[in-house]
Amino acid sequence: LPPLMLLAKHANLLGCVILLAIANIAKGNQAFESILGYASFFYLGMLASENNWRPSKRLAMLSAFFFIATILVAVSTTQGRTLIIGGAHQATDFARNNFLFCVALCMIALPFTIWSATIKPNESDKILGDLSYSVYLVHYPLSVAYGYLYGRLPMGQRIPYFLAYFAVTGALALLAWRFIDKPAMERRARYLVRSTSFATTSNHGNMA
Repeated sequence: LPPLMLLAKHANLLGCVILLAIANIAKGNQAFESILGYASFFYLGMLASENNWRPSKRLAMLSAFFFIATILVAVSTTQGRTLIIGGAHQATDFARNNFLFCVALCMIALPFTIWSATIKPNESDKILGDLSYSVYLVHYPLSVAYGYLYGRLPMGQRIPYFLAYFAVTGALALLAWRFIDKPAMERRARYLVRSTSFATTSNHGNMA
């Protein structure tokens, strides 16, 4: 990430194009899966921050509209579904095309994403934000088990098992947030308050 931050200060959109090109060429090997595929998306956020880009609400709403419309169009066509649906019945070129499709979705959603970060969150927003990482951690091992047990079934037969997988993922993520993440964040907040108070007291003492 530090080299990406330096790149964002100097390369602008050219750096993003280079990252995406390298990631696409390297698709399918371990280096891509661990670094290159995700670096492009981190870089876009860094680039927006570095240039202090603040999309208007109108642009953000257009971004959200086209994001949803693109997914709906893709799902409604046979060719489009090959870009989205993986699993045991994925198209032969799913891996490469899915990455490019996700990049396109990311670019379309970027104005809305940046704009939404400026909205003052309420308590529900904070909980959903905290839950997102728990869902991220929990869903993958469950998806592996789901794919192994039910991934080769026809889509119609997979639906009940998928709904169960979806529900279990949500329940486990909620438990992880409630009993692990939330207490840990509260302890961190208390530690930061004590550290700040100690530093402030020490500075006042030194000044005296």
